[in-house]
Amino acid sequence: MVKVKKLYNIGSIEGIVQGQAVNKKSQVTICEELSDKPIKCVSNDKKINDLLKKSIDKRISVRGKIFYNKDGIPQRINVQELRFLGENPLPTWEDVRGILND
Repeated sequence: MVKVKKLYNIGSIEGIVQGQAVNKKSQVTICEELSDKPIKCVSNDKKINDLLKKSIDKRISVRGKIFYNKDGIPQRINVQELRFLGENPLPTWEDVRGILND
């Protein structure tokens, strides 16, 4: 069996926070905006963990060490910073079409 080395990088992920109950433990994921895939959020900082749990259904940006699978898809982020982005989703191209008329 060939052991595949986990890939990681420092970066940020934006999305909506979701909570799940897994084996009687709460787990926080962020539904990433670009791929609409859930990414597990973990932190060693109690304040960040508390903020993550209080951010369910809110749009946030998290920054830290992102771990990817062998295909380069984010699987987990070790959150070091958290920022609230507001309640409204980003506008679509239809929302901004026609704003700049020459």
